[in-house]
Amino acid sequence: MRGRLQIIYGVLATAGGIPVAVEVFKGATGDPATLASQVTRLKRRFGLARVALAGDRGMITRARIKDDLQPAGLDWITALRGPAIKALMPGGAIQPALSDDTGMAEITSPDYPGERLIACRDPFLAAGRARKRGELLAATEAELARIAAATRRARRPLRGKDAIALAAGKVISAKKAARHFIVNITGDGIAWRRDEQKIAAEAALDGICVIRRVHPDHHAHARPAPRLRAPRHLLPPRAPVVRQHHITARFRRPAPCSVRSGGSSA
Repeated sequence: MRGRLQIIYGVLATAGGIPVAVEVFKGATGDPATLASQVTRLKRRFGLARVALAGDRGMITRARIKDDLQPAGLDWITALRGPAIKALMPGGAIQPALSDDTGMAEITSPDYPGERLIACRDPFLAAGRARKRGELLAATEAELARIAAATRRARRPLRGKDAIALAAGKVISAKKAARHFIVNITGDGIAWRRDEQKIAAEAALDGICVIRRVHPDHHAHARPAPRLRAPRHLLPPRAPVVRQHHITARFRRPAPCSVRSGGSSA
């Protein structure tokens, strides 16, 4: 909350979820910036020869992998962000039907050499995102309808392309719905329609998660990404690499408004 002082505490845990170290950071510290000190702690304090860090996609970023983890010789487990998952679609490495509701599929991509990508689909997450999108579209259209009504009212109607565009822009920006609508504005009116193609493309990724980790023997196991109908390496439900990534959720419990928490597992 605004006006409150913040601190961030980072919890380092084993693969079994047992906390082994806690460190406090200034409230203005971003989660990725806490990673470098944890790498040093693992190497010096615990004297570990081989370590794999599991963290969410906001903490173990591409920059942190390149600047902190790879130079230290550490393995990692994290997840791809939405834009990165979307980028895998054109090459056929991942498609909406790649994973069913209960299993997972291991895929490869030339964009991630020497890494394992585990794709799965969460039906509950998919349903939630579809519901939120529908609510967002309906709420945006309701606000645009009010602007359209204002251009048609008898007393002091809203006029001028710039004035109408300003009003519509505020609505679309507030709802973050610019990618969902095609809007046509004139000097005395506004019309819009849903961009069904973009909406469908976004909906195709609902519930799809891709966990990313360095391959233990990546030099010997590089292979081209499979197509949808090609044989796939199916993994059992809650495979270890996925289960280890989920451990960090234990340390993401809601905290008081003056404290933010973060966590990674080793």
